[in-house]
Amino acid sequence: MEKRESLYFPKEDTMGWLGVNGLSADDHSAYLKMAAFLPEYQGRGFGTESIRKLMEELKHRGIRKVILYTDRDNLIAQFCYRKCGFRLMDSLTEIMSNGKEVPRVKMETCLE
Repeated sequence: MEKRESLYFPKEDTMGWLGVNGLSADDHSAYLKMAAFLPEYQGRGFGTESIRKLMEELKHRGIRKVILYTDRDNLIAQFCYRKCGFRLMDSLTEIMSNGKEVPRVKMETCLE
């Protein structure tokens, strides 16, 4: 079973959530599994700054690459990820657990 670790950035009020998998992967790659911010914090730079701080911490922990998948039509999220250094790597269709096909993109960035 993979060792589970947490990253915590203290804040008085919750603005949103970031989820990362693979912190102890042998290939030094992590997956940004979730980046969700409450509506009142969207479009104000909090997501970009939070992801950048997260990536600094991941780099400090020895992670060399961060990978994420997002919906192809979520252009606002893709813009944020690009500002954080992510590049579009692939366009694909994922089959969700309910059988629904969802157009997605794969993005990644190197932290070295």
